[in-house]
Amino acid sequence: MDKKVPDNPILKLYPWNSSENPIKVNSIRYNQDLSLLILATSKGYKIFSSSTLKSVEEENEVISNFGDIHVAELYYSSKIVFLLPSIYNQKYTNDEIIIFDDYFHEKLGSIKTKLDKIENFFVGQNIISLITNKKIIIIEISSLKIIDIIEDIIFNNKIIAFNSFNFLAYIKSEDRKSFYIENFKSQNCKVSSRKIQKITTNFDFIQTMKFSPNGEQLAVLSIFGNKLHIYNTLTGALKNCIFFGAKIQTLDKIFFSEKKPNYLLFLRNDKIFNIYKIGKMKDKIEAQKCICNIDSDGDLVNRLHELDLKNAGLSKPRSLSKNKIIREPHVYSDFKERLLFADFDRNTHKDLLFIDLKGKLYKYHFNKKRNGKIEPILSVQWI
Repeated sequence: MDKKVPDNPILKLYPWNSSENPIKVNSIRYNQDLSLLILATSKGYKIFSSSTLKSVEEENEVISNFGDIHVAELYYSSKIVFLLPSIYNQKYTNDEIIIFDDYFHEKLGSIKTKLDKIENFFVGQNIISLITNKKIIIIEISSLKIIDIIEDIIFNNKIIAFNSFNFLAYIKSEDRKSFYIENFKSQNCKVSSRKIQKITTNFDFIQTMKFSPNGEQLAVLSIFGNKLHIYNTLTGALKNCIFFGAKIQTLDKIFFSEKKPNYLLFLRNDKIFNIYKIGKMKDKIEAQKCICNIDSDGDLVNRLHELDLKNAGLSKPRSLSKNKIIREPHVYSDFKERLLFADFDRNTHKDLLFIDLKGKLYKYHFNKKRNGKIEPILSVQWI
């Protein structure tokens, strides 16, 4: 007997099998070596090559064995897929991670929690981090055994960060000004040791954290979005601090470029994105010399564009002088739906990728030599 599930407002608008039924994209993740992208959707999952941006499936269809999937992760290019069902899934509950063989299309097993609903999860080199609303459960992939449980965390997808190099960042409930970085070191596919650092900021609260692709840096954003710290993940040293001004900035998602000079892309309210050029990283900044304590004009940052993605029509971007911070958004958009994903292309390092919640892919060339001019390359319905 099918389990009773809550009403899904998206699916209420369209019948399941109607040609008008848009597949809703729930999450998008890279695999560990950034060669593949996997989309979790309201009808299953789909895998794409990150270099060609084309489906790896011959039939070019969503793999619909499991229905509505909240999060999907690949394990390198092994065809092993980890799936977290959504609350709207008719077949599976969201207290388990399904392990699936994408080659033979068969279920290999599952990871279950006894009492807690799984809110999110991440797959690293040899560990899986299961996120519930109160704790993080660390599981070794080779043995599928629990090796650690981190209690009393604050659950929020913006303030729990993870990367494929087994780095984990989180905040505990007793202190929202501080965060922890854990590094799970491995040997022969086994977790051999772990290092924990506690770092205290001068923020009122922390809003967002994000690792760089190579795992060497962690960006930490203040609750009002106007202060940004970048830390060395191995030493915990503060490498760069940026003050965006006294006005509250609704920055909520951060994406790093992989090649120097360093660029940061911020997505704000799924409607606006900003691109910043980050100044030279210092070996270490002493806390008392942190410039975000003063009303700086942004000496270490160059905001190249602030683009409003809500309005239709494409207009030319504005380049800004190095020390100037623009307050009002500049209209630049041909996006019709709310953005779910924005990032620098991990292969070209010169392009920007955007994906909306209905699975439409947009790609733009980010021309750093022409004052950061952004030129459209393609717009295609992915699913």
